[in-house]
Amino acid sequence: MVANNQPNTVWLQSEDTDNDGVPDSFDGCPLDPEKSAPGICGCGVSDTDSDDDGIADCEDCIADVTNDGEVGGQDLAFVLAAWGDAEVFPLADINNDGVVNGADLAVVLSFWGICE
Repeated sequence: MVANNQPNTVWLQSEDTDNDGVPDSFDGCPLDPEKSAPGICGCGVSDTDSDDDGIADCEDCIADVTNDGEVGGQDLAFVLAAWGDAEVFPLADINNDGVVNGADLAVVLSFWGICE
């Protein structure tokens, strides 16, 4: 604390470790320049919802394109039906690179089963 030589006036100095404009003393994520509060996913993890289903990616089973709680044949069918063209079924473009391809298929296969 530093007094400015005026009665009843105290200035608090606090560093801003992550340079996000929020002093560490008020920053819920002092080491994360993208957040000043943990949000849904916590510090250091984006709260992004890349498939626009209302569930943050950190809590989402991203390969469950049908949002039925599991990754299975229906999800695979949607990926295959949209192959090459993300506009056919945008959720089938799991990695959001603008094309439904082997990368999306790999995600479906790696998440196969019931989402936790």
